Amino acid sequence: MDQKIEERFKNTSKSKTFQNLIGIFGLDKKRVLDLGCSYGEFVACFGKGSTGLTISREEAVYGKSRGLDIRYGNVESADFILPEKYDAIFANKLIDHLLDPIYPPLLRRGHP
Repeated sequence: MDQKIEERFKNTSKSKTFQNLIGIFGLDKKRVLDLGCSYGEFVACFGKGSTGLTISREEAVYGKSRGLDIRYGNVESADFILPEKYDAIFANKLIDHLLDPIYPPLLRRGHP
């Protein structure tokens, strides 16, 4: 196991902010879909049947090696489908990485 990545798992499980979210919403007992899950450090704290989605094959392989359900895919793909149902969706640091259908054309026209 990669020590640097394992440190991410350790720090996530110790995070007071994240533990508050877990407690308030009972995420440790819920089936959660984690979009943009990276190596699965948050998925490891969610309830049974939780799934992570990442666009990095390396991250998916690493998460799977830890026994997590980490899948390689892109939520923005036209053919993206997950047949399972989840109790909650978690997306830590995802929104700023999604394609923006409006803003990029404005940049090309010289807007700030």
